[in-house]
Amino acid sequence: MGELIEHATSFRRTASTLKNDASSRSHAICRIRIRDPATYSDGLLYMIDLAGSEGARDVAVHGADRMRETREINISLSVLKDCVRGKAQADTLTSSGRRKPGLKLPHIPFRQSALTKVLKHVFDPASTRACKTVVIACVNPSLADVGSSKNTLRFAEMLRVLAPATNKTDLDPKAPMDWTNALLKEWIKGNSGTPPILPNVLAPRESGAQLFILSSSEFEYRCQKCPGVRPEQARAFRAKLWQMHIDSQQNSEPSKNIIRSRPTASAEPDTIPEE
Repeated sequence: MGELIEHATSFRRTASTLKNDASSRSHAICRIRIRDPATYSDGLLYMIDLAGSEGARDVAVHGADRMRETREINISLSVLKDCVRGKAQADTLTSSGRRKPGLKLPHIPFRQSALTKVLKHVFDPASTRACKTVVIACVNPSLADVGSSKNTLRFAEMLRVLAPATNKTDLDPKAPMDWTNALLKEWIKGNSGTPPILPNVLAPRESGAQLFILSSSEFEYRCQKCPGVRPEQARAFRAKLWQMHIDSQQNSEPSKNIIRSRPTASAEPDTIPEE
């Protein structure tokens, strides 16, 4: 990993400025993906070293190219600030249960900068990932850099937001999106009909939410790997699972899940025993 980081760092743009001989003139982003083979899920860790913002005195001797570069850096930092604050406000409204019906969430302008586009997983309101953000501000204790240090601390202060309060929610046993792998396998075993769809074939490690991500072709392919299961039964079983998910959502507040609509399925009712 160290070699990869060093190789990536070699592409980073640097230049001499009034304050530093080798000032970073571009943002650096390191993304580490952590996989859990037991659950087919993964986590993402972004480590970002932001390019320094420059004040009016620092750019006095810059040429046109450097001025354009400085302007782009400052714009990206401003967009980042707006995204962090907007995401915090959106999380506060959705997680504390204070969102009123019909109330729009704050706009998060992550598409306005290349930096925040890369961080789409973090800022996109439609993302289902639970994210945490930590900001570390670096300041120089030198008296000559008091002005720059104050600007850095002001920027960090604008990024400082209260962590949203979360309400403990009880998992609904009738909501497939909340099922663990064990609960999902139990439901498959008791509701797949005859011949049975084997839980270890359809969902060897997936949770309920992860099973919904599967395409219809992959879902039906797994079902048909079980002895005697025909395409009609596979489609009917998938439709039944989706219908259960839709029913579980009818009395709850609309959420921004990745599940958007019910799939089309030509199911034969007599292939699946009714509950």
